[in-house]
Amino acid sequence: METTIYSLLNVLWWNLTGQYMYYLHFSLSLSPFWTRMLLPRFWTGPPQWWLDSGYRPEQWTANLTSGIPNHYFASYYRSAARARFQDWIENAADRIATPLVNVVATLLGYLYHGYPTFSAWLIAIRGRVGAWVPSWADHLAHAAVRLFDWLPSDITAGVVSFYDKFVAWYEVTKSWARVQYDTARNWVANIAPWLIAGYSTVRTWYDLVSTWVTNFKNNPYGTVAGFLGYAWTALEGMYWDLSVFMNTVWVPFKITLHDFLADPPGWMYDKVEDELCRRW
Repeated sequence: METTIYSLLNVLWWNLTGQYMYYLHFSLSLSPFWTRMLLPRFWTGPPQWWLDSGYRPEQWTANLTSGIPNHYFASYYRSAARARFQDWIENAADRIATPLVNVVATLLGYLYHGYPTFSAWLIAIRGRVGAWVPSWADHLAHAAVRLFDWLPSDITAGVVSFYDKFVAWYEVTKSWARVQYDTARNWVANIAPWLIAGYSTVRTWYDLVSTWVTNFKNNPYGTVAGFLGYAWTALEGMYWDLSVFMNTVWVPFKITLHDFLADPPGWMYDKVEDELCRRW
């Protein structure tokens, strides 16, 4: 049966989700409450990409409790996601290597099987390209020699064919893709703890202040008064007492103090004069 190749974006998301669930279950020592809070929910039946790994539908449903996946589910999910990523890598490598091999075979034929000598192969090239001479050669023979010099030594020596050479390059491409996958996987594994710690911090802060902030937005006065309780009542009483003090004591004293500081001798003279007038 032909393997279905899913989009890279979906495959990467499945791998990130699988690695995240696996990390929560097997690498962190979280309480069951926090594990349930942080895990994603799965409410539908198993998707086709998961079934492509040979798992049975009951392995999906039996390992969900109210949509919450257990550690078996996390292992199955991560394994299936990795398999789909492996399929994508191999398909991408085939898309790169196979067209190159086909182009060479279409233009030149398979040197190992189709041409008894390298000279026969050059004659076939001349018959196909005609009398055209590239700008970097004086004549076609020179071009053929230059082309011969550019070829890998194991091909010119007849040790391997073009097909073998491109198969080797194809394997190198697959190895490179696997290295990139392992690098990306390690990066996700290293960054996941930081993401989880940040999420836990933000979630804890939100749980503490969300209700109070919502109440304050809807009723600022009532929220602050209720939060302070007796202290708010005491502040209200102090406000009225301070108002009386300001109007009956501080304001007259402030006026007197201003007059005295503006002209101390004159102020004292006026007070003495007022007192003498009062007595007489």
